Amino acid sequence: TMKTSRTIATLVSIANFVSLAKANSQCSFAQPLNNASCDPVISSTALFNKRKIEKGEYICTENKIFQFGLTNDGVLSICKNGTRVWSLGSNIKSANHVFFQKSGNLVLYTSSDVALWDTSTGGNMNSKLRLSDDGTLTLTNMRNKILWSVQPDISIQQPPPPISAPIHTPSISVPTPTPPTPPSPPSQPVVPITPPTPLVPTITAPTQPSFPSFPSSPSRPTTVLIPTYIPPAPSSSLNKCQFSSNPIESKACNYEISNSMSARERTLARGDFICSKDERYRFGVTIDGTLSICEGEERLWSEESTRNKVSFTTLHKNGNFVLYNSATQSIWETETFKNSYAVITISNNGKATLSNGVKTLWAATTVYPTPQPTPMDPLLKCEFDPELLDELTCDGMLTPDMPNSIRRMFVGEFICSPNKDFFFGMTLDNYLAICESGKKVWKAGPFSGKELHAHFKTNGNLAVYTTVDRDDPLWQVLFRSGTNEYTNSVLKLQDDGVLKIISAENEVVWERTPEEGPRTNRPTISPAPTEAPITSRPTVSHAPVGSYTYKPGELQYNEELGIYLSVGLTGRLIAETGQRVQYWWGGRSMMKFHDQPDAGGCFDAEDGGWHYMSNSEVGDGEDPDGGVGRIKFNSNGDVVEYKMVLQGTRMNCGSGFTPWDSYITCEEFRGGENRPAGQCWEVHPEEKWQPRPTKMGGVDGGKFESAAFDSRNMRKLKGFVTTDSKDGPVLRFTPNPVALENALGSGDFSNLLHTDGFVEYLVVNNRTNTFTWSTDKSLGEKSAEWNYPNTEGIDAHDGQLYFITKKLREMYILDLDKNTYTRASTSSGAFNGQPDQIVRLLPDQPWAEDLLYFLEDGGNSPAGVFARDKNGKYFTIAEGGEDNSDESTGLAFCDGGRRMMFAFQDEGKLFEIRREDGLPFHGRSLDIKYHNV
Repeated sequence: TMKTSRTIATLVSIANFVSLAKANSQCSFAQPLNNASCDPVISSTALFNKRKIEKGEYICTENKIFQFGLTNDGVLSICKNGTRVWSLGSNIKSANHVFFQKSGNLVLYTSSDVALWDTSTGGNMNSKLRLSDDGTLTLTNMRNKILWSVQPDISIQQPPPPISAPIHTPSISVPTPTPPTPPSPPSQPVVPITPPTPLVPTITAPTQPSFPSFPSSPSRPTTVLIPTYIPPAPSSSLNKCQFSSNPIESKACNYEISNSMSARERTLARGDFICSKDERYRFGVTIDGTLSICEGEERLWSEESTRNKVSFTTLHKNGNFVLYNSATQSIWETETFKNSYAVITISNNGKATLSNGVKTLWAATTVYPTPQPTPMDPLLKCEFDPELLDELTCDGMLTPDMPNSIRRMFVGEFICSPNKDFFFGMTLDNYLAICESGKKVWKAGPFSGKELHAHFKTNGNLAVYTTVDRDDPLWQVLFRSGTNEYTNSVLKLQDDGVLKIISAENEVVWERTPEEGPRTNRPTISPAPTEAPITSRPTVSHAPVGSYTYKPGELQYNEELGIYLSVGLTGRLIAETGQRVQYWWGGRSMMKFHDQPDAGGCFDAEDGGWHYMSNSEVGDGEDPDGGVGRIKFNSNGDVVEYKMVLQGTRMNCGSGFTPWDSYITCEEFRGGENRPAGQCWEVHPEEKWQPRPTKMGGVDGGKFESAAFDSRNMRKLKGFVTTDSKDGPVLRFTPNPVALENALGSGDFSNLLHTDGFVEYLVVNNRTNTFTWSTDKSLGEKSAEWNYPNTEGIDAHDGQLYFITKKLREMYILDLDKNTYTRASTSSGAFNGQPDQIVRLLPDQPWAEDLLYFLEDGGNSPAGVFARDKNGKYFTIAEGGEDNSDESTGLAFCDGGRRMMFAFQDEGKLFEIRREDGLPFHGRSLDIKYHNV
C-alpha cells in the first residue's frame, strides 16, 4: 500500500509537470503581419504598420517552418510547427504588441504603450530584423553587423526587468513531492526502494513578469556610465588571467591610451596591457585572446562575446575602440566615432573608461565604489558618477559650439563650477540638480525615462527628455527652461552656485540659485522657485482661441528682411543665390546656394530635424546646370547642411510629393538640338537611392511643370503631370500593377515610378463639363490647346484634382470619381467666390484662423504668399518689397507647420517665416502656383 501511494504521488507530479510543459510549449498565432504573405524580414524604414506586430501576428521564414511574433497568449516567441522553441517569458500577460522603431530598437509594449522590454539597439537607422531558415532571429544594422540575435532550442535565462521600473522578484520554490514517513520496520528486513531520478524539476514562480537576458552583441558593447557591481567570478581556469611579462611597449606601466599616440602605442596585441596607477588592476588582451580587466591572475571582467577571438585592439584616431581577429576583421567596437580626442584609462578601483576628456563614452566596471554615509535627508543627498570627478576639467560652461555628446547629460553626468564647489547635472536618483558638498541645493524632479537625460540645446533651451529618439512612443519633454528662442546662448555654473543661461546679447534669460540661504562667500540670494523657469520673457504656450497675435492681411514692413509681413509674423533669411549658406555654428556650406530657386517641399528627417528641397530653374542653354538643392535643419531648427542632391538636369520648375515621402522635380524643357525633352525625376530627401527620371512623362518627355498623386487607395494609385506649353496636355500615370503589388508587399517603392506603366492624356468636353483620359496623345494636345493651354501648378485632395491654366487665367477642378469638372477665373485671385471649395480643402478643426495658403506671381502687383479663409476672404500674408521680383516660389510648411518657407526667384532669396505666438500655421497649402496677369 505504501509503495502504491508513493508511485501514485510520483505519477501525479509527473503528469502535472508534463501538462505544464506541454501548455508552455504550445504555440499559436492568428495571422501573418498585416494579414499579408509571409515575409521573414522587417525593415526599420518600412511603413509604420509594417513594423508593428500585434498580438497574434507573426513573420515566418521562407521555408514556412519557423514563425516569430506575439502569440495569441501574448508571449514573444519563435515557434516551429506549432511548438515554442524560444520565448521571452511565459509569465508576461500584459504584452500587447511589438514595434520595430526607426531607430533600430525592437520594443515590447503593453496596450497602454508602456515599454516592457527592448533590445537596446537604438541609434541604428536602416536596420533589419530577419528570421532565418534555421530559426535564428537576428537584428542587423545597415552594415549587416549583428546587433542582437537569439536562436531556437537554447536555454532560456531570466530576462532583465522592464524598462519602466526595477522589479525585485522573490522566488517561490516548489519542491519535489516527498513520500510520507513509513512506520517502524517489521521484524523481517525490507528491501529499500531506490527512488528514480527526479522528473519533477524545481519550478520557480515569479510574482512579477520576467524576461530573458541576452548577451552583449559583437557590435553593441555594454556602456556603463553609472558603476555597477559585478561580483568576482569563482577562480577557475576560465577566469585565470595571463598577460605577457611586460606592459605595452615594454615600458613602465602606462595607465592610459590616447588616440593622439602613435599607431603602435594605440594598439594592444595579445598579452599587452595598461595598468592602474597603483598597478593593482590591468586592462588589455590576455594571452588567450580576451579583452579583460584583471587583478593578479583573477579575471574580474571580460568582453564575453569575443572571448578567445581577439588578436589585437586599436583606438582609432576618430575615437572608436575596435577589437580585431587574426584575419584583421573587426569583431566588436565601442561605436564612439567623431571624437578627435579620446583616451582609455584604468582607474584605481578597477574601472576601464573611454572618454573624450569631458564625458565618459564607454566603460567596463568591476567594483562599485562604496559611498560614505551622509547624515542628511535622502532626498537632498546628491550623487553623480564618481569616476567623472577625475576626468572632467571644470569650467562651468556649456556652449553651442560643443557637440551634442557634451551638451547632453545622462544620469550621473554633470558639469562643475571653476572652483569645483558646485556641480550641476542629472543625479544618480534622477534629479536635475545643483549640488554642493554632496547635497542638493536646487532640484527639479525626480524624473523617469528609459534614456533619461538633460540637454542644453543650440536654440538656448535646457530640457529633460525621457529618451533620445523622438520617434520612440515614450519620448516626452519632462522639464524645459522655455528659452528656446535664444540661439547661441551659453549655460554657465558660477563659483557662487548660480546657474544661468546667458543670451548671445549677454542678457541673463534664465537662472537658478542655491536655496539654503546666505553664505560667507556670496551675497544673500532669495530662493528661486522650482515650478516655473525665470525668463526675461513669458514662456510660449499654445494660446487659447482669441489670444493669437497673428493677424493675416495686416501688413507691416520688416526692415531686416526687406519684405512686408502680416502682424504677428517674424522671419529670417535662410539662403541667397551666389552666397554660401550660413550654418548655426558659424561655418558655411562648401557650395553656393543655387540660382533661380523654384518649387520646394519639406520632409521630416529620421534624426528629428527636417529637409527643405528646392528646385533650380536654370539650364536652358548648353549646360544642364539645373537640379535640386537640399537644406537640412536639425530638431532645433538650425541649418546644418546645404548640398545639391540632383545635378545635371534642366529648368527644374515645379514639384510633387509621393505618398512614400520622396520628392518629384519636373524639367520644364521642350528639348531640341540633340537635347532630350524634360522628364520628372524622383529624389529621396535622405538619399536612400540615386535620383532617376520617372516614367510619368512618357517616352517622349515634355516641358513639364508639376506633379501630384491621388493616393486615397494605394492599390489604385494615380499620378498627374502638367505641361507648360500651348498644346501641352495634363498626363495621368498608372503604375504597372505587378510593380505596385510588389511595392505594397515589400514596402519598397524605390522602383515603382521607374517601371513602365500606362500614360494617358486629359480630354475635356466643354459642353457637358465632363472629361476622359485617352491613350491618344494627339487628342490630349488638341484638348489642351483649345481648353487648358500652359498648365502650371497642380494638386490633389480628397478626390479633387486642381490645376491652373495660366494663359486663360483659370483654375480647373476635376472630380476624379464622377469625371466632371468646374472651372473658375483667377483674375481676382484663386478661389474668388468659391468658399465651398475652401471649406472642402481646409481641415475640420476649431481654429479661428484656418487658411488656405497659395502663391501668385505678381504681374502688376508684388508677388508673395496669399490665403483665403472659409468665407472666401482674401489675405496677403507676405509680400515683396521694392527690391523683390514679381515671382514668389517654393511655398512649404516645415516643423509641424510652425515654419513657412518661400522664396523670391529672381533675387534668389529663401525666407523662413514663423508666428510670434509660437503656434503653427493652421490650415493647409495648395500647390497651384500661377501667374496673376
